[in-house]
Amino acid sequence: MTAVLQVEKTEGYAIITIDNPPMNVISNQVFKELDEVFDGLGADEEVNAVILTGQGEKVFAAGADIKEFPQLIGQTGIQETFLETHAILHRIDQFEKPVIAMLNGLTLGGGCELVLCCDIRIAEEHVQIGLPEITLGLFPGGGGTQRLPRLIGEARAKEMMFTGEPVTAEKAERIGLVNRVVPSGEGMEIAKKMAKRFGRSSMPALRFIKQAVDKGLELPLEEGTSLEAAYFEKVFQTEDAKEGVRAFIEKRKRISKQIGRWRTVAHELAVKVRFSETDALGHISNISYFIYLEEAASSFLKRWDLIWISQNGKSLWPRPNVILSVKAFSISN
Repeated sequence: MTAVLQVEKTEGYAIITIDNPPMNVISNQVFKELDEVFDGLGADEEVNAVILTGQGEKVFAAGADIKEFPQLIGQTGIQETFLETHAILHRIDQFEKPVIAMLNGLTLGGGCELVLCCDIRIAEEHVQIGLPEITLGLFPGGGGTQRLPRLIGEARAKEMMFTGEPVTAEKAERIGLVNRVVPSGEGMEIAKKMAKRFGRSSMPALRFIKQAVDKGLELPLEEGTSLEAAYFEKVFQTEDAKEGVRAFIEKRKRISKQIGRWRTVAHELAVKVRFSETDALGHISNISYFIYLEEAASSFLKRWDLIWISQNGKSLWPRPNVILSVKAFSISN
């Protein structure tokens, strides 16, 4: 069976593309693959954010696969089947990392319900969003009756579901259904810039923000602030907070976890160019030295790292033997 999702990982974030032509319908297979992909990305320490989009320029996802519906007509005892779909959508909704939906075309029915599970929605200006199930004698059964009113209010949500008429990207932004509208063809670049910024952020802090907001919305204000206080205590126990506060006091840039994981490589370099590992890492944070990560095709790695160190604008190296040493080290690890 051909996969209906494409997954790409780069620069601290992942892009999931629904590729189920011609209309990117949200079939049972799409749901199954979404569940598997999000589960894997949740455990991936190199991914701090996810972009979800559709293949092509005209459709994000045009609803559920109606061809799967005839077998449901007249059936009873199928509530568990629907709850399985809800469980997948709940897991996406509760995914601990930020999820950005980049709407690049029609976003209808199950497609709309899917993006309601995302944290941020960016819509290109030609996009239309709606829940047209009423036109089939049905109603939104993928969480639309619950998530949409919580997002845009009861009256507007009922109007969209009662009429089945889609709204334009401009109106969607006005009523709070999407965060922003961007020119057609520019949505992915904007989503990437946002995801890249999240990718450089502290994962524990991002996770605590998301959990505090999502869980707090279901609580009275006083209980919500108590929940926030509990998470605030936890964030002060993290290495990211320790480094961030120290960097601020020392008036230098924070060393991210992504740079921190190259400590062993820094040691290799220190041996080659005769300065201490501590100095190497310290200067990296002050941009007296810097790390330049270059994408390169490799049968061994999706990414290898060319490291260039300079001081006061003068190149200390690279020396071919050092570059080869670091490349070999990267491949072997």
